[in-house]
Amino acid sequence: MTPDKRAFAKKIAHGVRDLMEYLKCDTRIGRNPQTELEKFIKRQLLIKTKESYEFSVGKFRIGLDMLPSEQISELLIYLDQIGVTIDRAFTMASPNPLLFSKSDRKFVKLINDGDIKTFYHFLVY
Repeated sequence: MTPDKRAFAKKIAHGVRDLMEYLKCDTRIGRNPQTELEKFIKRQLLIKTKESYEFSVGKFRIGLDMLPSEQISELLIYLDQIGVTIDRAFTMASPNPLLFSKSDRKFVKLINDGDIKTFYHFLVY
C-alpha cells in the first residue's frame, strides 16, 4: 500500500467509524468476535465504552502507519465484506477538500465517478 493511499485512508477514518457505528459492526465485533481478524479488531481498533464498543479513529490511523501492507489490505477487504466500503466511508466522512493533496484529488475523482467503490478497488488501483 503506497504512502498516498495510507494518507487518504486516514482522511476518511471518521467515515469508517461512523459506518461501523451505523451498521453496529463495532458492537457486534466487540461483544462476540468470530474470526482472528475480528479478534484483532477488538483488541487493537475498538474502545470499550460503558455499554458497548466504539471504533477508534486514532487507533485506525496509527494502524495505517504501523501495520504491514498485507495486514492493512486484509483489514480493508474485511471492511468491504461487512458493508464499510470506501465510497460510503468517504461520503460519511465528508473531508475538507482544501486539505486534499494532488493524489487525494485523484482518488476523490475516481470515487465520485464510480470507478472506486470498495477498498479492494482502492487497493488494486
